[in-house]
Amino acid sequence: MTEDDLSADQRAALAQLAKSELIESAATEVVSIGRTLFNDGEPSDLNLQRRYRFYKRLEEALALPVGPQRLEALYRRTENSGQIRRAPLWPLRHWRLLSTRSR
Repeated sequence: MTEDDLSADQRAALAQLAKSELIESAATEVVSIGRTLFNDGEPSDLNLQRRYRFYKRLEEALALPVGPQRLEALYRRTENSGQIRRAPLWPLRHWRLLSTRSR
């Protein structure tokens, strides 16, 4: 299947999936660094507590099974920190578009 065979919605879904993979990769890196920085537990420094809470939210989201719920959790966790803005429930919509493509 070539790119010309894909509808505009499917191309948009693939672009969003690539973006999701980048976000998941970045979240994995943040959690890896967080484990190293906060191996002694929650810091007492107020400036570091915000970063610690962000790391813990991402760690919880990455603990979910791979799929739409994990993506939604990652976006919810990062959205609360003001890092990423998104349209509601876009991962579920794009996962459905991609699943119809593979049939």
